[in-house]
Parts: sequence; C-alpha cells; structure tokens
Amino acid sequence: MHTWIRPHDPSGMNNGINDGSIYTFKERKYESLAREILQNSIDERLDQNQPVVVEFSLFHYPVKDLPEVVHYKKLYQDSLHYWQDNHQENAKDFFTHALALLEKETIPILRISDFNTKGVKGSSVTTINSSKDISPWYNLLKSEGSSSKGATQGGSFGIGKNATFATSSLRTVFYSTWDEEGTKAHEGIAKLASIFKEQKAYAAKAFYGDVYHEKSTAIPSLLSLDPSFRRADYGTDIYIFGFETEEDWTLRMVLSILSDFFLPIHEDHLKVSLNGESICSATLPEIYDKYMLEAEKGALTSTQRQELAYARNYYEVATSEKTLTFYKDFSPLGQAKLRVLYDPDFDRKVMRTRKTGMKLFSHGHISSSIGFSGIVSLEGEELNKSFRKMENPAHTAWSPDHVDTPKEKSASKKLLQEFNKWIKEVILDNAYDKTLETQEVEGLGAYLPSIQKEAPGAEEKEILSAQVKDIRKYEKSKEELKKLRYESLKETLGKSFQEGDEGAVFSGQKDKSQQKGGQGAPHSGGTAEGTATTLKKMPGKLYSSRLVKTENHLLLFLTPKKNLEKAMLFLSVSREIGNSPLEIQEAVHLHKGKAYALDKNHITLGDLPAHEQVPVKIVLKEPGTYALEVILYERQSQ
Repeated sequence: MHTWIRPHDPSGMNNGINDGSIYTFKERKYESLAREILQNSIDERLDQNQPVVVEFSLFHYPVKDLPEVVHYKKLYQDSLHYWQDNHQENAKDFFTHALALLEKETIPILRISDFNTKGVKGSSVTTINSSKDISPWYNLLKSEGSSSKGATQGGSFGIGKNATFATSSLRTVFYSTWDEEGTKAHEGIAKLASIFKEQKAYAAKAFYGDVYHEKSTAIPSLLSLDPSFRRADYGTDIYIFGFETEEDWTLRMVLSILSDFFLPIHEDHLKVSLNGESICSATLPEIYDKYMLEAEKGALTSTQRQELAYARNYYEVATSEKTLTFYKDFSPLGQAKLRVLYDPDFDRKVMRTRKTGMKLFSHGHISSSIGFSGIVSLEGEELNKSFRKMENPAHTAWSPDHVDTPKEKSASKKLLQEFNKWIKEVILDNAYDKTLETQEVEGLGAYLPSIQKEAPGAEEKEILSAQVKDIRKYEKSKEELKKLRYESLKETLGKSFQEGDEGAVFSGQKDKSQQKGGQGAPHSGGTAEGTATTLKKMPGKLYSSRLVKTENHLLLFLTPKKNLEKAMLFLSVSREIGNSPLEIQEAVHLHKGKAYALDKNHITLGDLPAHEQVPVKIVLKEPGTYALEVILYERQSQ
C-alpha cells in the first residue's frame, strides 16, 4: 500500500524546523542546487563516450492530484498544532505558509532529470543489518552525513542532497529512478519537525512509499508527475514540491553552471537544459556573451559580474591556443595537470578541480604583478582521494585540518604545500611574455577588456621592467606617500595646503601667472578669491582605467562611474627608494585632440560625465619604462 508514513521516535529527541543541513544551502540555494545536482549526475555517468544530460524543468501541478494529498496535508496540520504555541516563530510561520500553499489549486514543482547515468541502485533493499547493506538509495533517502561515493567522485559528506530541500517551501522531495540493472523505484520524503501526538513521539521526517514493518520502502515503479515528460531510459528524476521561484532563480542557476561546470560542458562530458535553454559545448561562447552583455546593462549584481568575469577567464584558459600545459607526478598518488594563460586582465588565481571537472574554488597569493588565470586538475585516483579528504563539506577549500588521524594530517599538510609550491613556481618561471605584465598601482581600478581601436599601433608593454622572478617590490609607507603628494600638490596649488583623510584641502586661488600649462587651454575651474576648495581623492571603485604603453607615449583609458567635477590626475614613479613626480610634456584627448592643462605630474581633465570613456594620450618629458602610481582627484568648491 502506498501511503505517507511518519515513524514513531522513542528516542525522546525533539527536532525543530531549523535543520542545519538544509540551512547550510539557504543563502545560495539556487547556486547550491545546480552545483550539487550536476556533481551527482556527473558522478553516475554511464557511457563514458557520451555526455551526461541534466534537465531542469518547472511546471505547475494540481494539489488535488498530489500523492495521498489528504494525508499529506495532515502532516502539516499536526505539525502546526504542535508548534503553534512555541516561542520559535519561524516554525509556526513555516507550517502556516505550507498549508496556505496546499490550499491553492496548483503548486510549482521543479523536475530535475538526468540521462546517460546509472540511476540510483539498491532501491529494493529493505533490511539493513550492517554498513555493507547500505545502498546508494538508502543513503539518499534514509542516511544523514553519509556518502557512498568513490575516490574520484564529487560528493563525500552526504550533505549535498539537502540542497533540494533548501529550495522547497514544503521541504518535500520525491525521487524516481531506473537504474542500470533494470530496477525502477520511487519514494518521497518530507523533512519537517518532531511532534508529539496522542502521547506518542513522531519523527521529523515523513516518507511516502510502501509499508514494510511500519517503515517506508521504495515503490517499485517510476513516478511521472510532469505531463510533458515520460522516462524512456536509465536515469533519475527528482521532483521538488513547492519550488521557490524567486525572480532571478534561473539567472542564478545559469551563472552557477557557467562558473562551476564550464569545464565538463566544454569537454562534452555534460549538457544542461534549464527551462528550455541549452547549455552545451556548442552554445557556451554565445551564452557567455549573452550574460556578459546583461552585466554591462547592469542586470547583474557586482558579485555576479565578478564571478561571471572570472568564469569567462577560466573558459579562455580551457580554450585558448596560447594556454600552456604542465604536468607533475605526485608519486605514488598520480599526476596533476596545470593549464595557465597569461593576460594582464586576468584575476591572478588558479581554479582547483578534481577529476569530475567541477570547480571547487580559486586560490591566489601567487603574484601581484603577473596577469594570469589557471586551472589545475587532479588526475590520479589516489591523488583525488587524498585531496578529497582535505575538502570541506561545501567543496570550497582544502585543509589538512579536515583529515582525521595525525599521521594522515601530517602527510596531507606536506602534500598540499608541495602542490601549492609547484603551481607557484610554474607560473612565475613561465611568465615568458613580459608584454603581459601589468602594474598594480593604487587607483588603477578595474581594467577595461581591450585596447581601443582608436589607438593604432598601440602595443601593450610591461610597465615593470625587471624579469618576473627578479621583481623587488618596494612598499611605500603612508607617510612617504602623504609627503610626496603634499609637496607636489603644494607646489601646484600654492597658498595654504593640508591633506586630510578625505583628501587634500587648500584655500585661496593660485595666481594665473604661476600656472604652468601644456599647449592647451588653461584650467578654467578655479574658485573665487578666498574660497575654500577640497581636492578629494577618488577610490578605485569609482572609476575603471587601463594604461597602455606605446613606442612614444602612454595611453590612459579612464571611465568614471559617477559625474566628476574638475577632475585631476596625479602621476608619479615608484622607485626602489621612494617616489618621484613624473613630468608630463603633453596630454591630449586621443579622439578630439583637446589639450589638457598641465603642471609637472598633474593633468587637469575638467568635468567628466559618468560612464563616458576618456582616452588620454600622455607624452612624457623623459620617455622610459616606469612603475607608475596613478591617482584621480576631484576638486570640490565649498
């Protein structure tokens, strides 16, 4: 008989609605859902010559047709009755909301189906006498914190399956599978809260299945709820009841897929369909372009824009002909593969992945002067196993502290140090093209993606002249920088002058006869005699810029993110001992030919509208290769 079963719980435990294994995924619930589902499907790939296909499809289903709907509603009614007088308001709110949802004509259900997978085996097992009897099906439905994954597979803690419940307003998920042995089965689970009823304690979890010795077992047939879908081959279907459809849920899932699974998709190991949008190796480039355009329109948050940009960088690492590939044998564990692409606009991080190809996390602290991105993959089975032991439950970090025994912890620490050292040495030693170096200077902001067409003959050249492994970084103290800016601005702006935390402040107006300009018009943004003027330093986040070295001059592409009044640039050279002003011979607008007023290392740009690029051609009095500091100021009259 198929029915809902809420087992008795004589343990005396009283479990509330705040299930930590579910709330772990709440903050990034859609990203976590995509990540956990795709990882599990890749792990169960059947034909290694064909990609795994995963389909996400949202539909609405009549409430009256839900499995044993009267009994199903009773689960929530009993829970609300027990928890309504508790001081924990969110339990009452959850059950009230769930019952209101079940009073509607339909509820949203997300179907997740995978193909070319082995299915979930062991659904026919009804008796567990020892751990060897625990099957993948039992682990999926009845176990917590337990996993049956192999060494090279993605999951390892048995926690990721709760990502589905984090997106369900009803905390209910049904599983239906057709495994490679020909067995068909389905079973449902609702993760609610403990209750006491008629002097009996009942468990927090309820199951929909066949009754066997007062326990739920899998029903030996497929479940078909989506009227547009019928399974015709091996694989698994997951139905999330009461799927939470926030406005940006598809966007967040797509971005997660592009960030975490571009590698198996690019290598034709995985195809994804999300509400009809196909994400595969053939469509990846246009999908990246589509969402990069959305980012430019402001449709993405700053975090999403950054993650998308990083993902695009890593995709280029995987596809570019300029990518360098290196291998290292960590005997006897097996080898690792490192791919590196040098580019000044890249994030200077290396993406970590195990054999599945899913992005685990990115790690930097390699170089502050070389632009690059990299992908490191663990290929040896034992190497995968060793790093898997160091992985946290979210699969976002490696640490020897996650290893249990002292002996293994010591070996893991040594392995991780050797691994990171190898990556760093390879990247530094093979930064062969010094034209790909870029200087990290205060105020340079976010780099623009490409050199403009309006700069014919422009060639990106290194701004730091030393070889990468010979770079000596001189750390300038705040006092030195303050003194340099103080002296230079005082000479330019005259009269009384002081620099505070919010910028430089000076009073009065410099006599026009003292102004030293280039060949353009003199600065016309002065203030009336006796008026106080504030020179405010602009933080790098308020503008983006890129500095390009050509044979005879510099090109600066500057785009403010807000309107600036009487903007002024300050240029200086970082030397091994201290800083010194960089004298400018000429500064003109690259397209309009307009000359800007100059004073040694200052360029007066005037008023700048937000989001309009200003291309400035800068000719130095003493051409050469310099380590530059570029700072943008805004004059503010008071």
